[in-house]
Amino acid sequence: MQDLKDRPIDTDQSLGLDASERASKWPDQGKKQGNLFTTVLSYVLIGAIFIFATECILNLAGLGEEEIFKLDPDLGTRHMTNKKVTWRKEGYACSYLNRLGMREKDATITKPRGVYRIALLGDSQVESIQVRLEQSFGQILQKKLSKSLGRPVEVLNFGVSGYSTVQEYLLMKTEVMRWAPDMVIIGYDGRDIFENWATPDQMLSNVRPMALKLPGQALVIDKTSVTSWRKSMRGRYMCQAEWLRQNSRIWGLVCQAETELGFHNPVYKWIVNYFTDPGKSARQLHKDLSSGLLLAECQKAVSKQLSGLIKTDQSSSFNVQYYIDDKKPQEKLGGLPGSSKDPLAAGQKLQHETKPAPVITQSSKVFVKLLSETLEALFADMNQIAKAHDAKLVILGLPSRATLAALPSMSGYEQGLDHKGELALVENQAKKLGLPYIDAQAAAEKYSEKEQLALFYSAHLTPKGQQYLADQLYLPIRDLIQQDQSK
Repeated sequence: MQDLKDRPIDTDQSLGLDASERASKWPDQGKKQGNLFTTVLSYVLIGAIFIFATECILNLAGLGEEEIFKLDPDLGTRHMTNKKVTWRKEGYACSYLNRLGMREKDATITKPRGVYRIALLGDSQVESIQVRLEQSFGQILQKKLSKSLGRPVEVLNFGVSGYSTVQEYLLMKTEVMRWAPDMVIIGYDGRDIFENWATPDQMLSNVRPMALKLPGQALVIDKTSVTSWRKSMRGRYMCQAEWLRQNSRIWGLVCQAETELGFHNPVYKWIVNYFTDPGKSARQLHKDLSSGLLLAECQKAVSKQLSGLIKTDQSSSFNVQYYIDDKKPQEKLGGLPGSSKDPLAAGQKLQHETKPAPVITQSSKVFVKLLSETLEALFADMNQIAKAHDAKLVILGLPSRATLAALPSMSGYEQGLDHKGELALVENQAKKLGLPYIDAQAAAEKYSEKEQLALFYSAHLTPKGQQYLADQLYLPIRDLIQQDQSK
């Protein structure tokens, strides 16, 4: 009796239900789970198809293809490899970064017999990704020199956006000299002297190693800033997303939006800075809140957005992007040269704000002297590397819009130095080291305002600017090559 009492009662049996009746009364739990799995799988497949279709459409449209940086533990960044690039931030150009991260698709490390090879080093002004490869000053120079000298000349562009002289030095030392160049041209652009001792911020292109030359001591290259950035929350996140950054155009569009927010939205900029350097960002936030600066910046950003919404002229959704091509009519894609809002197009003159000359403090003089000696030490080491490989080092002073028809947002001075002052400093260093120096800015200073504007997009060189730079380089470089041949 006790056994019967403790036995669990089968309700269906007690009701006289057979197996088939029980199956119809109680749905199969396994079937429910199977249906749930099928539903989830269907949603996943639909999402995957949608993502794939979107990627294909963006690929055909050439959108989301402006990611060019691959993270590097020594250099900070370098070019991605095997990557299609469609540049729209300034100008318009389609490029392909080959397996070596270069735009020159047929370039080989082994130098062809009889070829005179020139390597270009510099930042985005040298990189010239804003124009088609054949429109870049390097390719124009290559054709002119080959025709004039009656022998093949090859110009290879190793420029990378955001590069400082430190990065150019490291790239020359570890990579460029493997290509056995006969000449290496270092393009000096505005603020390079300060970028050699600048810590990384929220911009990926500003992740750099630093250099310092103290009096009586050897040049020191410090990569701690790159290592620290890579260990930050943002750094780890960007490293983990390497595959997406390389392959996804949807990711590329998101990154473009993020860049715009980082430039123009103070709240978002602070958030990104927090994930890069939490301690510094927290201190800066407290300071900005106490002074009311953050509130003022937020109000300014909101006001700018609202004014943009109520404007009657909505001819373009781009603020700084526009396209100038010699083979096509100029399109108005912003308020800059060639657009409907260009004051010169309306026969007006740019209203430059006259600012008093900056007061140079003693601390600024000491700081600039320190950075100047660091830059000179970098040039000296680069010259020694070039000599060891039987190559000639040439310093090129690049033209800058900051001193040629500058936009109101462009800062003219840093620590009391403007771009002309920087170039004068660099020229003196080149003479001191016995290096050839080419000033590509001086000729443009004599141009009319309209001619100066035709050289630039918002900051970088247009096809006309590329032709101008090639013209400035042609005669000095030809003479240097002929001098080498006569020896």
